[in-house]
Amino acid sequence: MTAGVKMYFRVLGVLSIFAIVALESAAAAFSYCSNDSVSCMTQLLHLNASNSACMVVSYLQSDCAKWSFNVGGLSHNLGAVVLKAYPYEESGYRLSVFNVSLTDIRWTSLRFRFKQNGYDNKHFCREFNVSSEYSIPELFYDCLWTKSNYEETYFTFEYEAQTLQHTEVRKYVTELPSYKHIAPRTELKNWSPFLYVDVSESPVFIAKWQQAPSHFGVQNYRVQVFSKVESSEMNLQASEVIPGANENHELSYKFDAFHSGDYHFEVCILSNNCTDGLCKIAKSPYITVRTFIPKTLIFCCLILLSLFLFILCVWRRQHHPVVADAKLPVVLIIYTPSHAAHVKCMVTLTEYLRNVCFVEALLDQLDIQVSETKDPFMWCNEAFSRADFVMVVSSPPKCCNQEGIFRNVDVIALHFLKEKFSERNSRPDFFSVLMPYCTERDIPDEAKNLRMFKLTKDFDKMLRYIHNGGRFPTVMDYARTLLGPKLRGGKSDLNSRGCVLLAAMKEAEYDCVRVCNCKKLEVKENDVNGIQNTRYLPKLLTSSEEGNELGRNMCGSDSTDYLCESSEPLDVELPFLLDDLDLTGTAQMKVEPVKNSEALLSGVDLNSMKL
Repeated sequence: MTAGVKMYFRVLGVLSIFAIVALESAAAAFSYCSNDSVSCMTQLLHLNASNSACMVVSYLQSDCAKWSFNVGGLSHNLGAVVLKAYPYEESGYRLSVFNVSLTDIRWTSLRFRFKQNGYDNKHFCREFNVSSEYSIPELFYDCLWTKSNYEETYFTFEYEAQTLQHTEVRKYVTELPSYKHIAPRTELKNWSPFLYVDVSESPVFIAKWQQAPSHFGVQNYRVQVFSKVESSEMNLQASEVIPGANENHELSYKFDAFHSGDYHFEVCILSNNCTDGLCKIAKSPYITVRTFIPKTLIFCCLILLSLFLFILCVWRRQHHPVVADAKLPVVLIIYTPSHAAHVKCMVTLTEYLRNVCFVEALLDQLDIQVSETKDPFMWCNEAFSRADFVMVVSSPPKCCNQEGIFRNVDVIALHFLKEKFSERNSRPDFFSVLMPYCTERDIPDEAKNLRMFKLTKDFDKMLRYIHNGGRFPTVMDYARTLLGPKLRGGKSDLNSRGCVLLAAMKEAEYDCVRVCNCKKLEVKENDVNGIQNTRYLPKLLTSSEEGNELGRNMCGSDSTDYLCESSEPLDVELPFLLDDLDLTGTAQMKVEPVKNSEALLSGVDLNSMKL
């Protein structure tokens, strides 16, 4: 055998080996893309595993259409699923084909489905099952199942990845590009990137696109988002330039659609080789967002639920059964008996608080007569010790013939009030009340800085303040005022259960506008200090312990037009008789101060008055 013949047989043997390998590869590829369930171990030749370690399961279109994917539910990241489009050419056939690349695999089962939008019977499904015993970095599925009439039509791609504990579900929408726009020999001005949008977390969208081949030298891409509401014009919502990166990595852009409407994305290459610097534009399918109705329903449901819980809470707090021995808040009412109608108004207010509002109100006109001692001073002292609250009521200017049945109780009460202010004990709480027929000037000076309630405007606030233990109003209190049940005895009950009180306040208002026509001072003969008070008009002396007021002395001058201030407390008396007064104005009056530290009263001798 010659050397040439030997060389011939060697070449023939090598060709035979290549033919066998090619046939085996073709057979493997054919089986991988067949409509039967086959092994995908041909992609994992580095693993020494059985064919069942990686399987691709095929499904009929009728079974595939029944699949459901819970998109938008609780999901875990079990790996990356990337869509690609590549040009396929063989035997004169030129098609665009989808490629599904599976990376960072942490699932044991993944099923996916392509659905052509607008057609209920055009589906393509596959399912991957891999063994958890092996670490599989990457798988892909790029079999030819599309047709030429699928190009430039919209598809929805869904997949569900699972492990024994977790599930991940996602949804993409895309357009299958035409072969001529992604072919290897396509010019840059006609080449368009493959674009798809992840709508799994709607209304938050992520646009992703495949970069141009490196030989184009593309550096920047422009992505834009457009929206349209019903029949309105298309509006640009966002526009951004994204720089290119590694060719093997896709680019992405995240957008949050706040409002309802139809959205779509557009991506194009920015290059000077294209018209106006803009190359072929890739467009996504329209994505409908109806966030207004669902969000509104959720918002309304939350409001209704919150309102229901609030009403339930208020009802439980306000509608407890009344215990017979429950302690009522004790309120001492301080006022000046300046008018008979005003006194009557205080009596009706006290009775209303007692009978309707569950408040134990204390009033001198009603309680001193039924007390054990019947002594105003003792009753006032005991009332202050019992009171949870002290209500200082405004009183109109005093008419000279109005004294009330107990004289000077208001003076005693205000004296106790000042003493209580100086104590550190938290009880009682003090507040003032402005009657509708009074002004703020009618509130005693001792109470001008207290919390003030206006009647009947603040009647509910006053009652809540009393029943809440003097606590400052909170947001809950204001909400209860607006939305809660009616307050027992509150402003809403005045027209039905407080008619007497309203009538008394109206009568006091009429009485205050009358002019005081008193001609002389009438003094009661049955007063406690009757004998002394018929002889002297009492004058209240200010002790040095109650304030550091400056006394005033007369200056050593013939004129009495001005007074001099002294830093010493005044401890002298200036008694004088009416007979000593020169009412003609011809003589000069001389007043000699008399030192008398033991004197208690200084006044006018009524017996010397010539009436």
